Amino acid sequence: MKRIRAAKELSSKLIVLVEDDDLMAGWLVDALKEETPYHIIRVATARQALHLLCQVHAHLLLLDFRLPDMTGIELFDQLRSRNTFQPMPTILTSASLLKQEHGDRLLTYLEKPFDFDELLQLIERMLS
Repeated sequence: MKRIRAAKELSSKLIVLVEDDDLMAGWLVDALKEETPYHIIRVATARQALHLLCQVHAHLLLLDFRLPDMTGIELFDQLRSRNTFQPMPTILTSASLLKQEHGDRLLTYLEKPFDFDELLQLIERMLS
């Protein structure tokens, strides 16, 4: 009985992916759906993410740094500044951001190109 409940709790967790590159996003969504029990919702812009995160309770934010309307760090800061926003584990991915540039923010940085197994391990650790 505990295993069934644990599996239900895992499968009810939501990851919001904010990625503007359609090829990368498609690959990530497919791979995460295949390799994890989590629900995945992908949006392409920070503004879409702001709108979505006002409507759903996400358990993890997987966030690209370079987005068309603001950076991933700007999105993260906007979310944190809202009183109604509940903090969630966040993974920031980038090919062009130095690790120290994300400052003292409570997010995990993953440099692109990244190893998919490393991403899976991070997600599991952050959601367990």
